[in-house]
Amino acid sequence: MEELLHKLETSRNLLVQLGSEISRLKRENETLSQAVQEAQGNLDDKVLECEEWKQKYEALRLAKSMDNPEAREALQAKIDLYLNEINTCLKLFGD
Repeated sequence: MEELLHKLETSRNLLVQLGSEISRLKRENETLSQAVQEAQGNLDDKVLECEEWKQKYEALRLAKSMDNPEAREALQAKIDLYLNEINTCLKLFGD
């Protein structure tokens, strides 16, 4: 009988330990989830910032290319091509 009581006490102690460990893991999980959300937010901000810098770079590159006559002609040809494509699309929508 004493052996059975000892086993029950040991089992109860293990259950208490498991409950404590589960609680600790839940708290840790919550902390890690918050850290992941914060990191994701920071990443999203950095991606937007990177896109803004890319746009600024392209605008600067375009502005500098306007000084070169050959680059200006190539740029004007691209613009004309894009305008023709836009006009074609508008005509298709109009039909």
